[in-house]
Amino acid sequence: MNLDEKLDLFWNMIACKYPIYHSQYDSDFQLADSNCAAIQLWNKLFSNSGSFAYIRKYFDANRMPLVMSDQMGIMWGVVFNPSTQCFYMLGPVLAVECSVQEIGNSLREIIEAYEQDNDERVTLNFRNRLTAALNDLPVVPMTDLCNDMIMMHYAVTGETVSRSDVSFQKEIFVHQTAQDWDHTQTDRYRTWRAEQALLRMVREGDLNYKVVLNNAANISRGVPVHSKDPIRQAKISAETFATLCTRAAIDGGLMPEQAYSTGDLYIQQIENCKILSDIPPINHTMYEDFIARVHKCHQNQNISKQVQSCMDYIDLHPEEKITITDMASRVGYAEYYLSRKFRSEVGCSIHDYIKISKVKRAKILLITTQDSIFQIAERLNFCSRSYFADEFKKYAGMPPAEYREKNARI
Repeated sequence: MNLDEKLDLFWNMIACKYPIYHSQYDSDFQLADSNCAAIQLWNKLFSNSGSFAYIRKYFDANRMPLVMSDQMGIMWGVVFNPSTQCFYMLGPVLAVECSVQEIGNSLREIIEAYEQDNDERVTLNFRNRLTAALNDLPVVPMTDLCNDMIMMHYAVTGETVSRSDVSFQKEIFVHQTAQDWDHTQTDRYRTWRAEQALLRMVREGDLNYKVVLNNAANISRGVPVHSKDPIRQAKISAETFATLCTRAAIDGGLMPEQAYSTGDLYIQQIENCKILSDIPPINHTMYEDFIARVHKCHQNQNISKQVQSCMDYIDLHPEEKITITDMASRVGYAEYYLSRKFRSEVGCSIHDYIKISKVKRAKILLITTQDSIFQIAERLNFCSRSYFADEFKKYAGMPPAEYREKNARI
């Protein structure tokens, strides 16, 4: 079966699930084929926004499927065939069902960006065509689009890949002006992943939260409420985050009465703020407070202060090389005595606890970063990818690739 026959079969199979657009471009992004009646309109917008340039730049260094998206929830996937030097696109589609108002807002942003970049007013005909094109976009969940991209990559290249191999656009251009082209932003998928990492830290009482907190700060600027009052907008974001942390703390074992009282206290402090700079410190303190409270809940009262100190240090430094000698020196015990005391109180050896802590951190890295399994293994100081995979499966019950595929989804 040649490539055209494989693609025809794939398009027909996809059409059995939902109506979805697909297009083919040559190496210069000249349209070769498409089933989208409005493809020339989308091509104009893609080219104007810099999306084609981004795709070319990505595939100059990568061969894995690429999923692109914008801040309004419009997505499309791209596969490259190095043999034919052709690009194959699936989409555009909508990630979620949009209301008439949301489509109107999206339309307005697209037109404003287009007019600014081209220094010309958009005609009524162009507006009508764009409105019709937006209304005709099918709704395809992110998970389904990723699965379709895996199949399309196989049809185009003959290569089998997994969900973890699908890359996500690191910059958004569709509704940006040319001046903003180099600014790194994010799509909703990455924001969701960052949020899940933050809440996981609360649920687990994980004291090693600062790296995840810093990464999240670079991804999301908060709830995208359109408001002329920046203080009001910051309060909405902070109070929303406090509510999510309250529920995550309850999931982590904190008593509901204590969790809600703590959350209410911080929400009231946020509401009382008069200047914008007062809000972030309260939000940060609230997050640390919830993690500390859940961590304390997880502590076993039968564990001695010295052993608990060792456990806390290991949990805080999973990416470091830690030895029994280090721990014995830390608490002032002989290595033999500490090893016996640790096993007696915790139920496993220090060596096993270190591996458990590393696997715990690996779970977070697998679903919150695009790092490869090899990179994660190196980051956590495993001697090889295979050894990391074996240890991960031992403690997590499945290989790291399978864990990433099952958990890194919306």
